[in-house]
Amino acid sequence: MDRGVRNVVRLKIGFMGLLVLITAWIIAILAPYGARFGYSVDRQEHNDDLNLLWHYQLQNTEYGNLVDLNVRYIVVDPDDANITREQLLELRRMGKIVLAYLSIGEAENYRDYWKPWWQPGNPDFVADENPNWRGNFKVRFWDPRWEEIVMQRLMKIVTQGYSGAYLDIVDAYEYWEDRNVPDAAIRMVRLVWKISTTAKSINPEFLIVPQNAIELYRYPEYRAAIDGVGKEDTWHVGDVKRNPRDVNWALKYLRWIRNDGKFILAIDYPENRENICAFYRNCFKEDGFYCTVSNRELNLPRPVTCKK
Repeated sequence: MDRGVRNVVRLKIGFMGLLVLITAWIIAILAPYGARFGYSVDRQEHNDDLNLLWHYQLQNTEYGNLVDLNVRYIVVDPDDANITREQLLELRRMGKIVLAYLSIGEAENYRDYWKPWWQPGNPDFVADENPNWRGNFKVRFWDPRWEEIVMQRLMKIVTQGYSGAYLDIVDAYEYWEDRNVPDAAIRMVRLVWKISTTAKSINPEFLIVPQNAIELYRYPEYRAAIDGVGKEDTWHVGDVKRNPRDVNWALKYLRWIRNDGKFILAIDYPENRENICAFYRNCFKEDGFYCTVSNRELNLPRPVTCKK
C-alpha cells in the first residue's frame, strides 16, 4: 500500500472514530431526558431477557391476561383469580412464578373462614378494624385459632400448585407493640418461620415472600425462612416523594436482602407520570430488584409503565 492510500485510510478511520465518540456523547446527554418527554424507561423494552417488571393484581384477575404478560413474578389473590392447577403449571412452563396473596396479620370479613357473628372481641383474637381498609381486622396473630386458619389457607395454596405465598400485614406486629406486647416482633418471626417450614416440608421449592416489615430481616430465623421480599412505597407515598433518609434506610435493608441472594419485588403507587418514571429510574438502578407501579386497589391488568 503506497503512502497516499495509507493516509486516506488513516483519515477515514480517524473520522469514523470521531463520529462514534460524538454519537456516544449525544446519547449520554439526551438519555436522562427521555422520561421527561414520556419515553419509556422500561429496561425490559430494550432487552426482554432482563424481565425486570413484575405484576401485582388482587382483583379482576384473568388467566388469559396473565399468559400475555411479559413478567417474571406475578402475585394474585387465589380467591379472586380462581386459577386451576393446570393453568398454574402452564404459567410455570412459560417461566412465570405465580405467588398467592395471604394476609397473616389481619382477618378479612370476605373470606370463607369469617363467621357472620364475628366482630372485634368476638372471638377474642379479633381486634380493631383497620380504618384504612374496611372489613379488615387486626388479629392476635399468635393465637392458635388464627394460626390454624392461616395454615389451612396455606395448605390450600401449596396443594393447588402455586409457586409461593406472598405474606401481607407482616408489619401488624407494630400494632401490638403499641398495645403492650413487647415481643410482638419475635411472635411474628415465629409465625413466618412456621409458615415457611410447613410449606417447604411439602414442597422444598415453595417460596415465602413477606411484604414490608423489612426490619425483621435482622432476626436470623426470619432470614432463613424467606426467599424474597415485597416492598411498598420505597421512593414515593402516592405522589409524595419520600424523605431521602427514609429511602436510604429502606435501601440498606433491601440491599442486604438482595446481597444474600434473595429477590426484591418493589412497588410504588404514583399517578403522576414524572413520579412513575422516577420510580423506574431509581428501581432499575438496583440490581436484583423487580419493579412495578399500580393503583392501591390493585385491580389493573398490567403494570403501569413510563411511556405514553
